[in-house]
Amino acid sequence: MLIKKSLTPEGVYILNFTAEKEGENKIWLDSLIKTFSLTFPNHYIIYLDGASQLKNIMLVGINSEKKIDEKNLEKEIVNLDKESNGKLKLGFEYQPLYSENSAIFSDDFSPVERLTAPIISNYINTYASWFYSLR
Repeated sequence: MLIKKSLTPEGVYILNFTAEKEGENKIWLDSLIKTFSLTFPNHYIIYLDGASQLKNIMLVGINSEKKIDEKNLEKEIVNLDKESNGKLKLGFEYQPLYSENSAIFSDDFSPVERLTAPIISNYINTYASWFYSLR
């Protein structure tokens, strides 16, 4: 709530993080979306499209009813990433849904470590397997 109060009337807040978009560890993403949507009813989720289950995700909260032009935003983001040579693909969802058992984070309740531990463990195990296969 404090973040929203510090924004101008048409301000935008972007939260960038990694999460699994599908599967049993999706509860981390669902909980972030649920918490974010309570503060920013007008919000979007943008994820970097790729083969990995772990996605780079941005939650975009708009402090007004103004809508985002998704095609223009995608073009601008792709232009910023010169290394992608135009191959960067983004996925957009407007007002994404979350599961009923999602947590709502607050100052008194924010089990981030518990929800992200399985994601980090999966990533480390996958990376270690790949690394040791190089020998």
